[in-house]
Amino acid sequence: MKHSPAQILAALLIDEEFFEPPDGSAPFVFVGSLPDVDDNAVVLIDTAGRQSNRILENGKNIWQYGLQIRLRFSDYKAGWLYLHNVVEYLSSIHLRFVTIDSETYVIDGFSQTSPVFALGQDQKRRETFSANLLVSFA
Repeated sequence: MKHSPAQILAALLIDEEFFEPPDGSAPFVFVGSLPDVDDNAVVLIDTAGRQSNRILENGKNIWQYGLQIRLRFSDYKAGWLYLHNVVEYLSSIHLRFVTIDSETYVIDGFSQTSPVFALGQDQKRRETFSANLLVSFA
């Protein structure tokens, strides 16, 4: 893989135009860290995954890569609902192609490892939420 799972997920969600929240303001999308640039923003973080199995014919290990989605939003209800809808969408994906810089990846599927949960407010009193997922590639 030439791109991290967080980069692939960012490309997928941007392609699907998923970053258009209910209040009409599109949050910025970041990978790895969340700078203080806007009230509404999303950061995708690569986290610990796990080896799920091994293909007997060639010995290749199959991995489920860990991802965390963090959302910062100006409104609690709209922010929670927005992240909930993102996670619901990802949970429905099976065999989805994503291309980045001429590299094509096939997402086999996502599995949610936590519910959407509130992290509290940041220093500027904006609401923050998180959800954790595992992603596997075909």
